[in-house]
Formats: sequence, structure tokens, C-alpha cells
Amino acid sequence: MGGLKNEIESKINGLKNGMESKIDDIEEKLKGKMEYLNKDMEGLKEGLTKLLKERNPNGKKVVEETHDKRKINFNHYFV
Repeated sequence: MGGLKNEIESKINGLKNGMESKIDDIEEKLKGKMEYLNKDMEGLKEGLTKLLKERNPNGKKVVEETHDKRKINFNHYFV
């Protein structure tokens, strides 16, 4: 009976180790893809920043303008 128990435990441990190694492989692949996506996002962010600067040459931030417009609309509807 003890031999069967040891055999089952060794198979379970082998399965655990196999699953852990597969999970580690998947994590490494995801890290590589995330690094690629982060680099791609940085490039897109730079391009968008350049585009916004071209469209709004006076240097004002678009976020502030949007906030001001919302504030004006809120005040108009509130009155």
C-alpha cells in the first residue's frame, strides 16, 4: 500500500512541476508581448502628442479646453 501511495505522490508532483513549468513559459511569453505592446503604445503616444501640437500650436492643453467647455455647458444648463 505504501508503494502505491508513493507512486501516486510522485505522479502528482510530476504533474505539478509540469504545470508550473508551462505556467512559467506562458508568463515569459506574455511578458515579451507586453514589452512589445508598451513600446508600441509609447510610439503611438509620441505620434499623438505631435499631432496634437500641430493641431493646437498655441500650446494650450486639450484637456483644459474640454474641461472649460463642459463647465460652460453645465453653467448654461444650470441657469
